[in-house]
Amino acid sequence: MNGRFSCPKLFRLTLTNEKIAMKNQWNDSDAEAAVKTYKDVSEDLALRVYTSRLIGADPALVLHGGGNTSVKSSAKNRVGETVPTLYVKGSGWDLDTLEPPGLPGVKLDALLKLRQLDSLSDEDMVNEQRINLLDASSPNPSVETLLHAFLPHKFVDHSHADSILVIANQPNTEELCREIYGDTFALVPYIMPGFLLAKASAEAYEKNPNVRGLVLVNHGLFTFGETAKESYDRHIEAVTLAEEFIAGKKKKSLTPSNGSKIALGREEIFAKVAPVLRGLYADQTGLSWTVHQREDSAAYEFASSKECATWSQIGTVTPDHVIRTKQKPLLLNLQSLDDPDALWEEISRSLDTYIENYHHYFQTNKQAKEVEARQKSSNQNQEALHGVSKLAPRGVVEARQKSSNQNQEAPHGVSKLAPRGVVEKKELDPLPRVILLAGVGLITIGKTVKETGIAADIYQHTIDVIHKAFSVGQYTPLKDDDLFDMEYWSLEQAKLGKSKPKKLQGKVVAISGAASGIGLATARLFAEHGANLFLLDRDGEQLSAAKAGLQKDLKASVVTHVVDVTDEQAIQTAFDHLAQTFGGLDILISNAGNAMQGRIGDVGSDELRASFDLNFFAHQALASRAVKLFLAQRTGGVLLFNASKAAFNPGKNFGPYALPKSAVVALTKQYALDYGKEGIRSNAVNADRVRTGLFTPDFIKERSAARGLTPDDYFKNNLLEKEVFDTDVAQGFLDLALAEKTTGSVITIDGGNIAASPR
Repeated sequence: MNGRFSCPKLFRLTLTNEKIAMKNQWNDSDAEAAVKTYKDVSEDLALRVYTSRLIGADPALVLHGGGNTSVKSSAKNRVGETVPTLYVKGSGWDLDTLEPPGLPGVKLDALLKLRQLDSLSDEDMVNEQRINLLDASSPNPSVETLLHAFLPHKFVDHSHADSILVIANQPNTEELCREIYGDTFALVPYIMPGFLLAKASAEAYEKNPNVRGLVLVNHGLFTFGETAKESYDRHIEAVTLAEEFIAGKKKKSLTPSNGSKIALGREEIFAKVAPVLRGLYADQTGLSWTVHQREDSAAYEFASSKECATWSQIGTVTPDHVIRTKQKPLLLNLQSLDDPDALWEEISRSLDTYIENYHHYFQTNKQAKEVEARQKSSNQNQEALHGVSKLAPRGVVEARQKSSNQNQEAPHGVSKLAPRGVVEKKELDPLPRVILLAGVGLITIGKTVKETGIAADIYQHTIDVIHKAFSVGQYTPLKDDDLFDMEYWSLEQAKLGKSKPKKLQGKVVAISGAASGIGLATARLFAEHGANLFLLDRDGEQLSAAKAGLQKDLKASVVTHVVDVTDEQAIQTAFDHLAQTFGGLDILISNAGNAMQGRIGDVGSDELRASFDLNFFAHQALASRAVKLFLAQRTGGVLLFNASKAAFNPGKNFGPYALPKSAVVALTKQYALDYGKEGIRSNAVNADRVRTGLFTPDFIKERSAARGLTPDDYFKNNLLEKEVFDTDVAQGFLDLALAEKTTGSVITIDGGNIAASPR
């Protein structure tokens, strides 16, 4: 909490059936520190933040926005009146990083009055919650706000605890809950979150007001209390009892499949498969995707088992996960790893089958929901007809009957007089987000690195819950029709956000010489446009500082690799790291270089070779490996080289630098010629007199004095009389990266130097 009091971040990802008691993390000193830290809000709210963060810190309780908490307190309105208030977690906030603004205050009395209603649509529910906010600028309160409101307790905690989901997804959940908890917890059957679930939960509590909480079938756990500590203690106790019950059951063994006998190692398999996945997904959507492999022995064992074929296809452990993982993963047990073309076809066929099944899932459930809505509307119309006054004009009755008949006659299309309950649903993209690959384990794919991480975290826990569920008894999560409701629920989709993607979202960009100067400026600009960065440099300290700055300022996705680009084996290792991290590559910016000087006739062979190693062969080594990834993805790609004006206009005693840079210009054109057919573009930037590490103070003094200029005038000695900055060169690289119909080009960024103009 900004370093002001501790809140332990727990990691419970080593998942076994050993007896584990969840540790209660409440600490009196930390609780007191929280009250002091949040001195600008009430003690109620400060302690609500404290225990919310305790729950959020444990991934065995909640993951990535899951769960919600509340406290009933009071606030002063504008005229000084005391208003009973429900503070409840708001949309967009995670429990582990919750702050007071993430608990919007809602007028409690107004919420309680809603319980009198027989029904309340989701849209009306959200509207009622928003119009009763104390502050109109607050985030939307949780979709489970009414459930928190209808329970009478001061503090209420809700999680999707793994151990609870093991029990809540059993066919005999009620029997198991009675065995574990006796009569201290009430059971609530599955109802989609919203008004009806809130009413049902309140009624379940009222049947036995002595319960400490509620177990929601196929959903999760609610506990409550009059203090923050009491509600939190009850939560941890309930989860611990479930964990101990599960640990008492014998863990069911998994049967290895043929896929577990693959001779290749996990990294080798992933390196072959990941670029194919990126290419196939790009082909389906026209977008760039990132691929993530989660190192986890349990996931490897599960994906490589015979049980995986059935267990993984049953459904999600809680409906909230469906928007992150789809309703089931794609299963791959590949037989064509040694043949790139056959591998492409094998994965493509599996993906096509998954897509077809998703289309069927969508169409079947969409039509069923439309028929259900029309039937409901028809029944309402019939009831309305019976209520029509006997004195109503005959034409009114006939018109209403005709409208009802028309709606009945067209159950599969949208009627011109479509009932209010029928909302046309548009199919989401049908691509799997989770892939279980025999011989490798858990792979996730998403439009951003964050998406892949979220899906991996969720499914890692899903594997554990499923395995434990079958060890306890059976695994019976929600069926497809209920999952469909959740996946296509507007309030759930809102969690994903609808912001316009940045130009380079999903693109993977490798930059050499990235720790400073032009390389760092380019990294920053590409990160601003949404790129995932793989930064290479030989200066590890500067590279770490560059990464930290980019992550702090831009929340960029950055991976670094310390490498000497003149070492070809080291470059291969770097590209292996790149493939393991992002699954492939879209843009290479080969930037690293150094300006070596000397009168050409006096320069020794070793010096000249050293310059060529760095200023030419390193570019070739990077580009050749990038092209291999481009070809494996079949998505084309972009090669961008940092050339130099010296290639066209060499300076006196600058031959050791100019000669290899001239070769880089030729290299640029050769790649354009040789790989244009595969959609690989190759271009270069010609820059001059940019203040970077190449220009030492002595070098600047020498070059400016030779021209009779001051150092500042030296950098402005061009046709435009303007200094060129590293950010200008970065913009040139970006422009070329986005120029989809430009290849074999060299653009000049030097303020104007006719002698260096390409011709």
